[in-house]
Amino acid sequence: MNIYYINQELKYAREDFESFVNSFQNKVNFNPLDPESYKYWNTFIDHVCNSFNKVENLNKTSKGEFRKVVGEAINLKRTDPLLLYVRECRNAYQHSNQEMCTMEIISNIPVDTFELTRLDTDENGNEYPVETTTHNLYPSAILLKTVVNRGVAYIPPGYHLGNRLKKYRDPIEVGLLTIKYYEGLYNQLENL
Repeated sequence: MNIYYINQELKYAREDFESFVNSFQNKVNFNPLDPESYKYWNTFIDHVCNSFNKVENLNKTSKGEFRKVVGEAINLKRTDPLLLYVRECRNAYQHSNQEMCTMEIISNIPVDTFELTRLDTDENGNEYPVETTTHNLYPSAILLKTVVNRGVAYIPPGYHLGNRLKKYRDPIEVGLLTIKYYEGLYNQLENL
């Protein structure tokens, strides 16, 4: 079966996921306080779900083994924690202003310190230091957030296909497993 457009949509998803990872790993124009910094995650989710929507549309006119495989995938998308979370992230992105990722402190053990100096200005406009304080710097990470749709909260997945995820709330692991699942499904469909 020809699923060219489905694979194109998944290709766009993969590109957006790579851009998301690169944006914060390389710290290129990444501001963890700016929701715009997470736009590639949002469009990644959107393209993944659009690719499967195309499969569901194709399934309406198909028969036999293709219909059976897609039916199993539809049921899995409703029950597998990772696939369900990804679908609900897409709904949150499309229908509300929810953020799906955030930067959070992941340990209360400081890794470094930095100093901030409060300045004051004299009558001539010259600045002079008034007080210097030392602050701790803590390790942080980009983590997935719980999304709420129609009053139901969907927590980031801990499992996928019966296997425990290595890092809870890790968008990289969730993204990689999502791409791997859909690539496998689409390869299976293409070979029918």
